[in-house]
Amino acid sequence: MTQAPRGRPWFQLHLSTCVVLMLAAGVLVGANFVPSTRAVVWIPFADHPSFSDSGSGNPNADGWGWPMTFRVLNVLGEPLWRIEGVVFDVLVALGIIFSLGFAIEWRIRRRADDEAEFRESIG
Repeated sequence: MTQAPRGRPWFQLHLSTCVVLMLAAGVLVGANFVPSTRAVVWIPFADHPSFSDSGSGNPNADGWGWPMTFRVLNVLGEPLWRIEGVVFDVLVALGIIFSLGFAIEWRIRRRADDEAEFRESIG
């Protein structure tokens, strides 16, 4: 009596998936640490995000963060931190990483299943 081979556990990732996720994480970290003079900032009590320096008093201030600025410099050059920007950026990055990993693994596993079915049909 032969048993069908067990599938890969759901938490196990392929090496190629890990490499792509590592590169994507590097791009996201890099995007958060490149200064920008125009970035999306959420201004409290506003009904929409806007392009602004988040009230730092310096319209040409450098801001750090993608997609939402979490750090800007005020007129004196002192950093102003926005915790909501940090939280939002982390959530967006995790969402991108998890959805990318899921999509890659789904494609790899679907392709492996199709190949197994093909081998069974000809063998």
